[in-house]
Amino acid sequence: MKWNWLARQGADRLLVFWNGWGMDERPFAPLLAEGIDVLVLSDFTKVSGQDRRDILLEMGPVEHYRERVLLAWSMGVWAAHTLFNGYSTIFQRKIAVNGTLCPIHDSYGISRKIFSATALNWSDPARKKFYRRMCGEKQLTDRFTANEPARSVEDQRQELDWYLDSVSCSLAEESFFDEAWVSRKDKIMVTENQLNFWGSDVQLLDGGHFPFYQKQSWSELLQLPNK
Repeated sequence: MKWNWLARQGADRLLVFWNGWGMDERPFAPLLAEGIDVLVLSDFTKVSGQDRRDILLEMGPVEHYRERVLLAWSMGVWAAHTLFNGYSTIFQRKIAVNGTLCPIHDSYGISRKIFSATALNWSDPARKKFYRRMCGEKQLTDRFTANEPARSVEDQRQELDWYLDSVSCSLAEESFFDEAWVSRKDKIMVTENQLNFWGSDVQLLDGGHFPFYQKQSWSELLQLPNK
């Protein structure tokens, strides 16, 4: 696991963002951090209890912030629940975005056949196609591409292979998340499968798998379902 402070300005609010597969902090640099510190976690291969301890130390004492928010996206939803399920009380709000606790599954996530084929055929052209499907609109894709992750093809492939070997499933009833946000046009972790997993207790978003450029700042994003 890797982590980077996207913003650390002594604010009284903390956002801990659990990234999607193959990502780093670069795509989120355009988002303004107004009155909020932002810690970005990425690449969840070989997550362990030591990672949890390191993250807690990085976040600092509870009293440093009046509010702590956990925002997890895509494969980060599974990773956040796996690592922090027993520590949910340190966050006032826990949000899952376009992900489930059963992320490699024919009915509740991405089918294993598709996931395996993606890993097997991963290449630079495949990566460009994936980013287009993830973002949807050309304008969003162009903006993402201008800030695309500094991850090599092989590095991303290794992360895919690790998920194939390591991902488990938990029930929605076991979730520690307070909110589940699902995009109406998600072509990566398809909308129907997310709804199959979470049931009716979701908040729907416009757009596709990557919804983050719909707003200009992290604070605005946290209000996205109420826009």
